[in-house]
Amino acid sequence: LNNNTSVSVGSLESPNFISSENWLTQNISLEKFGLGSIQYGLSIYNRDSLYSGLRQNVNVHLQKKIIYFDVQYNDLHSTSSFEKTDFQRPTVTLSFNLKDYKIGFTNQTEVNRRREITTDTLTRNAYYFIQNQFFIEKSGKNFLRLAYNHREEFSALSNAFSLNNLTEEINFNGSTSTTASQIFSWNAIYRSLKNNSNTNIAAQKTYLGRLEYIGNFAKRFLKVNTLYEVGSGREQKLEYQFIKVNKGEGQYIWHKKNESDSVPKLSDFELAPYSDQGEYVRVALFSNQFQNIYNTSLSQSFNLDPSSWQKSSNTLKKILSHVSALSTLSISRRVSQSVDIDAVFNPYKNNIPDTALIGLNTTSRNSLFINRNNSIWELELASNSSRQRNTYVTGFEERSKAETYTRLRYNFSNTTTTQFFISNFQLNSNAENFVDRNYQIKGFKFEPQLTIFLNKNARLTSQYKFKSAQNILKTEGEQLTLNEFSSEFTLNAAKSSQLRAKLTGTVVNFMNGEANSATGFAILEGLQNGNNFIWNVTYDKSLSQNLLLSLSYEGRSLGVAPVSHIGRMQIRANF
Repeated sequence: LNNNTSVSVGSLESPNFISSENWLTQNISLEKFGLGSIQYGLSIYNRDSLYSGLRQNVNVHLQKKIIYFDVQYNDLHSTSSFEKTDFQRPTVTLSFNLKDYKIGFTNQTEVNRRREITTDTLTRNAYYFIQNQFFIEKSGKNFLRLAYNHREEFSALSNAFSLNNLTEEINFNGSTSTTASQIFSWNAIYRSLKNNSNTNIAAQKTYLGRLEYIGNFAKRFLKVNTLYEVGSGREQKLEYQFIKVNKGEGQYIWHKKNESDSVPKLSDFELAPYSDQGEYVRVALFSNQFQNIYNTSLSQSFNLDPSSWQKSSNTLKKILSHVSALSTLSISRRVSQSVDIDAVFNPYKNNIPDTALIGLNTTSRNSLFINRNNSIWELELASNSSRQRNTYVTGFEERSKAETYTRLRYNFSNTTTTQFFISNFQLNSNAENFVDRNYQIKGFKFEPQLTIFLNKNARLTSQYKFKSAQNILKTEGEQLTLNEFSSEFTLNAAKSSQLRAKLTGTVVNFMNGEANSATGFAILEGLQNGNNFIWNVTYDKSLSQNLLLSLSYEGRSLGVAPVSHIGRMQIRANF
């Protein structure tokens, strides 16, 4: 038997008021070896006439042979200057352990009565729910669990609790591991939700399924990770609008197609190419239209790493040990419930009608490395692609990007390294009701780079970039040729400070179109036809262990536009 009592009396004083506080805590516990324990706690707190509260909690843990019994009860009564509260949360669990199996029942109830002090009526924050769960599970190497949940939710209505939602749910989950290096797990949920506030609407039936596989083969020679999810639900259709904010605090700019435009249209907004230009934020709004949807998502990765073969006596294995590969794929898709069953469960299916495809987000990357992370040289051959599509009240909008590139890094010495980057890319944009935003830009980039480490604290990086791009959606579409030179100097003056300075000069030749169009804006990426210069200086200083000062200055001279000067100062605290 353990008894612990604490009594405290205190006061708070200020020039405007004097307030006294009193609190009492009492804890008693009774334990019996081989059976369990019972604990009781009492807390009383008073602060003049502003607040008074009484809290009690009881915990009971009993286990005898195959029977396990657990009770947790919390009770709180309080009175303040504006409301009275009565809160109870009892949770009871009873289970039977039969070797590898467990059968049990759990009841959880939560009542939160909040009443206004003047009218003694329930407030809108008052609520009440009851949840019962029956479950059976098998432990061990192969884990299985089947559970049934019944939940009733009540809300405050006419100074009483009224049934609001009734939920019934079946949950089946488990995991299995054939070996220590392979794990397979799953979770399947079927739910029926009935909103009692509208008896004319049938119960909404939804499901959610999740499969996950993690595998390592041949001493991590091949690592595989797969996550697959499906589900159904109901969501509101979205629309969006742009709201003006202070310049530099937004992410979008109003890109006028004509200087005479006085009223912005949804098709006029573009992502700000420079952070100080953004003066609009995009806000998603829920419409009063609902739609039933199916969700499907897939995430896969394959990592081939034969580096463990480097010490092999086999010549072929030694050669292959310098080759590695990485492949990742991510698909997230939302379709309407008018599609066939194959389109719901098959994430690879592409021929889905535009009217049924509500949302899509896919990314993929495939890379082949030779001498990956080698101290002298490294070669990467890669192919990346992404596609985003969303359907709004105003129609669908879709953007995609595909790129194949070759990257070669070579270190001449400990102080000099160079890198070559060559790529072919294509950018696509398709908007259902904004035809002027449709384009297919195909291009080529070549970027050599040289880095010289002047000493252990300073380095100089110089880079040249050549880029050509053309809108192939038109017979003689917009065309761009770009030559860019840049040089960046970095100095770590001390462990607590860093100075960076960069100068970039770009010569742009834009033809066959309007630079102010959506296509011209996408090709130019914030630059202007003619000569463009950008220079910036940044200084970071650690004032203390968790306080950082950052000063920056940036200047821009883009084409015939006036020169822009931007200065920033920031103090950041890390906790």
